[in-house]
Amino acid sequence: MEKRYSDEQIIGFLREAEAGVGIQDLCQLHGFSEPSFYAWRRKFGGMLVATILSACSTTSSTLAVTPMSDNGLPAESSVFA
Repeated sequence: MEKRYSDEQIIGFLREAEAGVGIQDLCQLHGFSEPSFYAWRRKFGGMLVATILSACSTTSSTLAVTPMSDNGLPAESSVFA
């Protein structure tokens, strides 16, 4: 099932509600239901966008970066490091 809203958008909706926008108004404005809002709040409540992104996607810090020499082969210092 394809998601209609990205995690960043959902967190934005939650932040709007925290800022004082009424939940019914928020749901009508953005076109989602109140049960969806409460499910998102249970799932994402209190998290920052950066936290969500790091939890949901592969970060570049988990990938090994191998320095290359001029000839396209791994540099000697990285082979035995």
